[in-house]
Amino acid sequence: MAARGSAGAAAGVLAVAEESGLIVPLGEWVLREPARRGSLAAVGADVGICVNLSARQITSPTFAARVAAILADTGLPPRRSRSR
Repeated sequence: MAARGSAGAAAGVLAVAEESGLIVPLGEWVLREPARRGSLAAVGADVGICVNLSARQITSPTFAARVAAILADTGLPPRRSRSR
């Protein structure tokens, strides 16, 4: 078993989220938080964000609309976001 706070523990959480389908709402939060923080930090600065996405998120039929809504809601310009 992986030590608390290790990459192994995070991988286990992500595997459970993938299997249960919770990765999509979890992933939406993971997209929204850095976008919100990036838009706040970007006042007068050239700040960008980068997030990791799961295959399940990307293949969700609502993915593009969710990303567009998050960017619109947070005010983060699309040119300041990137996925990995």
